[in-house]
Amino acid sequence: MKEIVILISNAGNIKDKSNQFMLNMIEHFYKSGIRITVFSKSFSKNFPAYIARKHLSSLLFTKSAKDIANISENADAIIAMDFPMNIIASMTKNIFIKKRLNKMPVIVWYALNFQNHLYFQEKKDNKTKLTEKRLIKLDYEHTLNMDIIICGSNKIKERLLYLHKDIKNIEVMQPYFSPYIFINKNKEKDKSIVIFYDREDTIFKCTAAYAQYLKETENIYRLKIIGYDKELKENINKLSIGQYVDFIDEDNNAYIAEIISNSNAIIIHNTKDSFYTQIMAAWHYKTLPIIDEKSSSAEIALDEKNALIYNSKNPISIISKIKKMSENKKTYEMFMNSINEAENNNKIIEFISSFSQGSI
Repeated sequence: MKEIVILISNAGNIKDKSNQFMLNMIEHFYKSGIRITVFSKSFSKNFPAYIARKHLSSLLFTKSAKDIANISENADAIIAMDFPMNIIASMTKNIFIKKRLNKMPVIVWYALNFQNHLYFQEKKDNKTKLTEKRLIKLDYEHTLNMDIIICGSNKIKERLLYLHKDIKNIEVMQPYFSPYIFINKNKEKDKSIVIFYDREDTIFKCTAAYAQYLKETENIYRLKIIGYDKELKENINKLSIGQYVDFIDEDNNAYIAEIISNSNAIIIHNTKDSFYTQIMAAWHYKTLPIIDEKSSSAEIALDEKNALIYNSKNPISIISKIKKMSENKKTYEMFMNSINEAENNNKIIEFISSFSQGSI
């Protein structure tokens, strides 16, 4: 395999989860000896210099598809990472078919929130409704045109089949890439719990539960919060737990990896991490995930086997999971021993090779 083309609408926001996932997947391909070309309308200043970049002058679907097709004829696969790049990828495929170049798989990696804005959000005015009806029609037609659709879990697959009932070419594959995964995994734990802010209100249930946990135990684990703003700091002050909390900037992935590696547990409360970047890092570093049952990470975890899963509607549930981790060393070690690091991150490469050989 020589080259894979990646399509992502905006690679300029390096903090975006799909971009972080994409960069780690690219790094894996690159280390496997595969040339990568990324098409996007913009790129961040610190985008890897060793990756070929192609700017799309606009996201006009037909023009973008032609630009991609002209450069990608000799590639082994095209992978679209978000909307509307899935539509553009399908249009590119149609161009290849006309040129009788149809051995290259066109793949979309379908994330949990991939098309929320089309199908599930309330529309504000008639003009928006008309525009989005056209986009829904395009999305439906071109999703059916994909050679391979990859989902991170069965729940995402079920949701996709709800939207597109005629799709048959779906593969469920856990994403094994996280921006917080580095080589060193043999860190001493420092009696701490890490949590990402992620700008979701669910974190305030977690900080309230942590405050109550402090009242009920003398075996204290510090709380390290990655990412913060004025509202969160005010919340911590209001709960009078500032002396037990550390605020961590979210700009340095290597430092975040060290924090996760050193911590005993990570509370995963967010619902929008469609690529499971936090739980993958937790398992990699043998850091126990404590997960909201509504989180996307709960889709791929098993309660009391490789994670502790809590009910966010019940504050006692969160507290009990924290105490279970902190007060029972044998239970903690049992969980850690049952966590197996995700394997076979070459699976997507195997999909591409199988398609090219006609076995898919």
